Amino acid sequence: MAPLPRDRITETPPFKVTGVDFAGPLYVKNDRVLCNAYITLFTCAVTRAVHLELVSSQSTESFLLALKRFISRRGLCKIIYSDNAKRFKRANQDLSELWQAIKDPQLLEYFSGKGIVWRFIVERAAWWGGFWERLVRSVKTCLRMVLGRASITFEEMSTLLMEVEATLNSRPLTFVHNEVDEPQPLTPAHFLVSERLTALPPKPFPADHDHLTVSKEMTR
Repeated sequence: MAPLPRDRITETPPFKVTGVDFAGPLYVKNDRVLCNAYITLFTCAVTRAVHLELVSSQSTESFLLALKRFISRRGLCKIIYSDNAKRFKRANQDLSELWQAIKDPQLLEYFSGKGIVWRFIVERAAWWGGFWERLVRSVKTCLRMVLGRASITFEEMSTLLMEVEATLNSRPLTFVHNEVDEPQPLTPAHFLVSERLTALPPKPFPADHDHLTVSKEMTR
């Protein structure tokens, strides 16, 4: 196995080196009408933490707002990696406009002002983006298991994505021991909040509580 790139193994705070990818479209309810929505996925190259943002369109403004929300909550990035725009356009026409938005002068000016370096991976080298591609698949798996064919509102979908984010950030990065008294496995959440995000609640749910959380569905 070849050595990992320097950006993957250099000690840095979470999300200083980030990969970004898109998924969708999803269908959300708006006054009984189904509308498109899209997922913007940010992945830390070092800690493997994930941050999910739901956007309502493929416009430059929507992506810029999602990026601003991400930076406001996770801190300023130094480097952002993404798929090559040409390769992505061929692979998924539904999201091609989002990739065009990345090269919008408004975004380039924002990146320059913040000191963010945006790097596209080499064309026809999808394996360069493996550290975020695998998590895109995990997000889709969670959504399929929880939603099935159900239609929910934009706010409900945004909340669900946050639950998915918490579940993925609580996945183990190190060996999981069988014994209770052994150390807990290290997770991406430990780098973010110093503990797992999907720990069991201190009190049991009421008997009539039938809400199915992402973490429960994933352990079925």
